[in-house]
Amino acid sequence: SAPTPAASPPHAPHSSLGEGVMAAVLRRSLLPACRLPALRPGARHATRRFAFAVAFGASSASAAAFAGWPLLGGFGSGSGLTVAWLRRRRGPEDEEKEEEEHQQGEGGRPEEEEQPLVALPPPTVTSLQLIFRFLELSVFLLPMSLLLAFGLVGKDSKSELAPAVFARCLECCGPTFVKLGQWVATRRDFLSDAACQRLSQLHTDVSTTFDVEEEELRRRCARGGLNLLSLDCAEPLGAGCVSQVYKGELGNGVEVAVKLRRPRVRQQVALDVALLRLLAARAERVWTDLRWLSLQDAVGAFGQYMEEQLDFRREARNLLRFRANFARHRVVKVPEVHHQEEDLLITTLIGGRSLAELLGSSASELGRDLRVKLWEVLGKMVSKMVFEDNFVHQDLHPGNIRVTLPTVDSSSSSSSA
Repeated sequence: SAPTPAASPPHAPHSSLGEGVMAAVLRRSLLPACRLPALRPGARHATRRFAFAVAFGASSASAAAFAGWPLLGGFGSGSGLTVAWLRRRRGPEDEEKEEEEHQQGEGGRPEEEEQPLVALPPPTVTSLQLIFRFLELSVFLLPMSLLLAFGLVGKDSKSELAPAVFARCLECCGPTFVKLGQWVATRRDFLSDAACQRLSQLHTDVSTTFDVEEEELRRRCARGGLNLLSLDCAEPLGAGCVSQVYKGELGNGVEVAVKLRRPRVRQQVALDVALLRLLAARAERVWTDLRWLSLQDAVGAFGQYMEEQLDFRREARNLLRFRANFARHRVVKVPEVHHQEEDLLITTLIGGRSLAELLGSSASELGRDLRVKLWEVLGKMVSKMVFEDNFVHQDLHPGNIRVTLPTVDSSSSSSSA
C-alpha cells in the first residue's frame, strides 16, 4: 500500500474519527460468531447483517460524540439503522441473486480463480534460542514494568518522559512488541494521552532502521521486469514494525513506493510467538482462572496474523482486489501494484497527507465542514467494504490512509488507503 499501515488510533481530542473507523472494521469479525440455528438461512443471514449494522452505527455515533460532533453522531447511527432495515427484509431469493452477481466479476466477466500462495516453512525455534530471547526481553521489559507499576504511563499521568522511554523499550524488543505497542496505543482508557500519542508513532516512525543496498534492490527489480529509474535510500518515507518504505521512480516517470521487509523478521517473530505461547501456557497452569481468557489461543491467532502480514504477496493480492472493488469510485483510490515478492512490494506512490497528521492538526487548518466531508467519505468507504464487497481492510489506522485536501476552487476531497 501507500507509504504508511492498518491500527492507529486517534491522538488528539478530535481524533476519535480514526478510532471509529477502525472500530467499525473490527466489528466485522463478530459476524461469523453470530449463530442462529433456529432461523431459516435467509433470516439468519439478514439478522447477522442487522446485528453488525447496529454495531456499526453505534460505533460511529460514539466516535463522533467523543470528537464533539453531535451531527456526525446522528449520521453514524442513522446510516447503520437504515441499512439494517433494508437488509433485514431480504429473502433467500435475494441472496441467491446477489451470489450470482458476485460470481460475475467486473464487466460481467467470471472472476479468475486465485492461485494459492506457496507458504514458506516456519523457522525452527530451539530451546536455547528461547532462553536467550527471554533474558534479552527481560532487560527491556523491566523498565516498562516499573513504569506501569508506578503509574507513570497510566491514564492520569502527566509525565512526558515516561511515554518516550516506554515506546523506546518496545522498539528495542523487536517487531512483535512494536505491533503490540500499536494496539496498546488505542487504549486511552488505560494509558495517558501522551503515552497513546507516542505509541501511535510506531505505525509509521519506528526509529530502528536497516541499511538498504540500492544496487541489489535495482537488480531484483530488473529481474522482475521493472525498470527502476531512481531510488532514494537515504531516508525512508516511513518505517513500520516489519518493513520500511522508500521513494522511487519508474522509467515512465511514475513515482512508486518501495516497501522492503526488515531482515530476519520472520525468525524473530516466530521466536517471540513461541516464547509468548510458552509463557501463556505456564501462566494458565499457575493461575487456573486465566484459562477463561484462552491466552494460548490468543497468542496463536496473533502469531498467524503476524505471519500473514510478513508475506507481501498476500498484501499485493488484497490490493488488487481492493483496486477492483473501488475501480469505479470517484473519491477513494487504491494504489496500483507494479511488482511483488515475498519481502518486496512496489506500488504507486499516493500523494496527499496522512490522516494521522490531519487528526493532529489544528482546528483552523481542518475546519468542521471538511471534517464532516472526510467522515462521510470514510464511513461510506467502510460501508461499501462490509455491505457490498464483503472484503474488509483490517488495518485502517490513520497512518494507512492518505487524504488529498480540496483546493480553493474544488469542494471535493479524496482519500487513498
